[in-house]
Amino acid sequence: MTATHTPGPWEHRGTDGGAEVICHREAAGKRRTLAHVYQESRHGRQEANARLIAAAPDLLAACIEAREALFNLSRHAKDADCFSPGHDDEHVCTTCTLKMAIAKATEGGDR
Repeated sequence: MTATHTPGPWEHRGTDGGAEVICHREAAGKRRTLAHVYQESRHGRQEANARLIAAAPDLLAACIEAREALFNLSRHAKDADCFSPGHDDEHVCTTCTLKMAIAKATEGGDR
């Protein structure tokens, strides 16, 4: 059984003790901490990584909508999974790329 993620929106709330904080605002307005993002060596990517993580629910929703829109626009699709059945590992269609990203976010692993 696949667990579902905490629903969005998620927020980047700045720093707390040297870590960037990702929060979820509950219906009652209370914030719950989801994650702390710590410094990645000396590259200064901590805040950028925190913003990307906070955007994850919105990005997942956008990928799902884009995949559905691409499928609905295509008149040549042979099935719901791919518009280019002849592609290989180096040439993957946009729909399959979206499908793999959605699967990675919802099912885990590198698909």
